[in-house]
Amino acid sequence: MSAQLTDPQLADEQSGDDAPRPSKWGSRIVGIVPALIGLAAAIESVRLGVWVDSRPGPGLWPLLAATLTVVAGVVTALTDQSAFEGLQSGELKRVLLALGLLSLFAAFFEQIGIFSSSVVLVTAWLRCVAGSTWKTSVLTGVASAVSCYVLFVELLALPLPVDAFLVR
Repeated sequence: MSAQLTDPQLADEQSGDDAPRPSKWGSRIVGIVPALIGLAAAIESVRLGVWVDSRPGPGLWPLLAATLTVVAGVVTALTDQSAFEGLQSGELKRVLLALGLLSLFAAFFEQIGIFSSSVVLVTAWLRCVAGSTWKTSVLTGVASAVSCYVLFVELLALPLPVDAFLVR
């Protein structure tokens, strides 16, 4: 008597899909990598200063974002990854590009300031990750940077690194 195939096996056999499945460990990498990047960002955020002179410091919001990244990465690593088996290589490249852009933003934020780093991040994100036109990407990047500068530096008076050409 032949062994009965489970539904996923039957579906693969009928569709001719002989592509290898990622190992259980391999599918966990999807969550572990962002968690490690979030951990590195959290360490850098603390180095920037979470609380300075009884006011929120420049590392507070990056620390919150990094914490959310770590939590999301851990939850992803601990959940079933079968829903992501159809992930295309182009989508994976976009995710890796987005993580790279965020890492560069964190690395250069203190050196070049909030305005320039925000313009570069938003413009590159919209153009390279989202596929927007150059005109839309640049205009949105500049508008976002102006908004961040006015909100965080001028209105909330957060001690963020400011570009040399901007008046503080």
